[in-house]
Amino acid sequence: MNAPPKSFHHLLVFFFKFRVSCVFLYMRRLHFIYFLCLSFLVGCHPKQVTHKTPYSLVPESSQSLIRIKNISSGLSALEKHTLLQQLGSENPFLLPESLSKILGLFETKGPGLMSLIKDKPDPPQGVFVIPSRYLLWPSDSLGLSVRDTIVDNDRRLSILQTQGVTAYKTQIDSLTIIASQPGLISGLWNAKVLSDPQIQKILSLKPDKDLVITQRGPLNQWISYDLQLTPDGMSGHGVLIPSPDTPEVTHLSLGQQPQLSQAPLITPLMAKSSISLAYNKLDTLTTQLKRWEHDWTILPSVFETTDELTLIEFAEHKAVALHSLDPDLSISELAPYISLPSAYRSINLYAVTEAQKLFAPFQPLLGKPTGLTRCFVWDSFIVFTQDEDTAQQYIGLLQNKAIIASSSSYEGYQSYLAASGSLLYIALDGQLDPVLRNSFDLSEPTKLSKYPLIISQIIGDNGFAHVNFIAKSNKNKSLVNNQVQLLTTTVLDQALLTTPQFFANHKTSGKDIVVQDIGNKLYFIGANGKILWTKTLDAPILGPVQEVDILRNGKKQLAFTTPKGLYILDRNGQNVSPFPKLFKDPITQPLAIFDYDNNRKYRFVIVQGAELLMYDHAGKRVKGFAFQKTKNNLIHAPTHIRIGSKDYLLIQEDNGRLQILDRVGKTRIAVTDRFDFGPMGPLKEGNNFVFWTKDFTKISIDTNGKISRDTSTKSENSMTYSLGTNKATLDENLLRLNNRLIELPLGLYQAPQLFEIKGTFYVALHNRENNTILMLNKSGEALKNFPVYGSSSIDMADMNRNKKSNFVVQGQANEVLIYQIQ
Repeated sequence: MNAPPKSFHHLLVFFFKFRVSCVFLYMRRLHFIYFLCLSFLVGCHPKQVTHKTPYSLVPESSQSLIRIKNISSGLSALEKHTLLQQLGSENPFLLPESLSKILGLFETKGPGLMSLIKDKPDPPQGVFVIPSRYLLWPSDSLGLSVRDTIVDNDRRLSILQTQGVTAYKTQIDSLTIIASQPGLISGLWNAKVLSDPQIQKILSLKPDKDLVITQRGPLNQWISYDLQLTPDGMSGHGVLIPSPDTPEVTHLSLGQQPQLSQAPLITPLMAKSSISLAYNKLDTLTTQLKRWEHDWTILPSVFETTDELTLIEFAEHKAVALHSLDPDLSISELAPYISLPSAYRSINLYAVTEAQKLFAPFQPLLGKPTGLTRCFVWDSFIVFTQDEDTAQQYIGLLQNKAIIASSSSYEGYQSYLAASGSLLYIALDGQLDPVLRNSFDLSEPTKLSKYPLIISQIIGDNGFAHVNFIAKSNKNKSLVNNQVQLLTTTVLDQALLTTPQFFANHKTSGKDIVVQDIGNKLYFIGANGKILWTKTLDAPILGPVQEVDILRNGKKQLAFTTPKGLYILDRNGQNVSPFPKLFKDPITQPLAIFDYDNNRKYRFVIVQGAELLMYDHAGKRVKGFAFQKTKNNLIHAPTHIRIGSKDYLLIQEDNGRLQILDRVGKTRIAVTDRFDFGPMGPLKEGNNFVFWTKDFTKISIDTNGKISRDTSTKSENSMTYSLGTNKATLDENLLRLNNRLIELPLGLYQAPQLFEIKGTFYVALHNRENNTILMLNKSGEALKNFPVYGSSSIDMADMNRNKKSNFVVQGQANEVLIYQIQ
């Protein structure tokens, strides 16, 4: 077939294009009409709000907001955590029972937001909002009943029921809402939501955290923090937005440069709490302080010399501490408020007047610190206390490092806190600080007995503050674990004459204390520091009080001599018949007691110049003891040493003669050499007798009478002191302990004392230069928080049979101090 003519082909193409154009124009007209109709329809309805996140559906009356990443584990943690359980009905995260049971059936793949509304005394109500795509419905086997209904202008509402409780569910845009009451859902339908843009911003912070709490405070301030719950406690990190209209303590931190707080160095462990404010811009601080009602004009000049103020609260009184940049300058600036000092433990105590005027500007932080009448300087602090007694107690606590900074608990807290801050709250003995009380919406102070240390920190920023807090349970350990603690201070009528020492208590199997004052009064002190009885003696006691059991019934008696007699007292202070034995001629040496076979058949040896008198437990002269008198006076009491199966009695005369006798008083080893005896009696070292001369030559004599001399000893302190296999020598501040050389802090040390308590070895050193006691372990390491205050040598024991070592020492001239090593 031949092709159509060319003109006909063009005609067909034209016709086809014309038809297509007509169809296209027709379709455009239809679309235009459709668009006009749609626009008209849309314009006839109110403008719709699209809710894309749970933060847009927060009921306007909410107090607590909880963003939970995993609904099942998050709710369980909030309900079962021990700290929150201790709050009981005050638990700010206590959910309505209906939400707790019903939401516990669900699982989630992403975070949702719980809003709690509290109108006490009514139970709390709540709303949980979550993107629908994150919510996993429970299986039918879990017993959740769902019934749909139509309410409120044809809006769909589901009724959820299980285990006798009911909750309500609806859908708004892409969000699922579950509420404890239908009225809460109606409020969201009617846009009764929280619209504060700052709160919206806060709620969107920390999107990756498992549990984020946002709390409205009593002054309409907001705090938001991620809450980390652990088996032993909780911690939080977040932000606080103070109310712009109502002044509160947080405002004092705004505008200040954060700095390292010194409050832990001045807060005692026995305090209830402390709150400190660090400052470095006084003009800004003054402006903030004047937001409260006031009748002052400028800050006293002393505050220009300080950079931190701390209020310390005790059970019955308060103290205030200023951290000084220059303590001498601060004292100078305090001249109008203080008068000439007295002294306690070499520390000046100033009398204070008009303390209320001095601290009036800081009333928002301190309240009214009335009754501050004393102050003292401690390192870089000036501490103000109620009276002289509380000042002395405070000084004792500081000297013994019984402070927060020395606590092992505080060491573990520091990683949760920023290095620098503005406000620091330290709450002890389970007290909740103001930050947490506001964070948990607690109107009344609450005590958490298992949480002995709770710390909160505020760091001022531009119009808001950062917040950190940490609380951990003690796990049956004391806050003062692993450190020394002053248990009691006992004040005698007069200054001490003897060094306090422990004495066995057969009733408790523990220890009591005996000591004599310069009035010759003997004190018997219980383990609690209470004076049980006193007895005035005729003269000073010679040497230490010794323990005997002359009735051999396990009940110990006190045995000692004075220059006038031999005394045996029971633990009630009564004479044990037939004692005392009084003498016409003076007794010149301490009492020597020999118990040859450890059978309590004692021999009491009295020295009167050159004469020896030996008595038995019945107070009768012992017959058969051949040695009675020397030609020269004895320089020490006789010493009994057993080596192998033989007894040796060593007698040192002031002419340098040494006699070594057997138990019947006959010569056992003849010694012909003469010695210039030193201040200490003989000791046993291995199978040798050892003593030192006045020039500190060490003399060793074996059981065959062979004599060795060692002239390497340079002073009394550098003599060797032994306990079991442990040996210690001291040369100035160099201690050699079991062949290990240890350099001690510079000081004037007495001879080392060696103790072993319940298998633990201790070395105690009294530094006479600053009246402190240093305690070392077997490796020569100083125990935690030593040295502590003490002005004598010590005695050491497990005083209370609680597996904790105690030591007793003189404090001030008339004080007996009892310490415990935890």
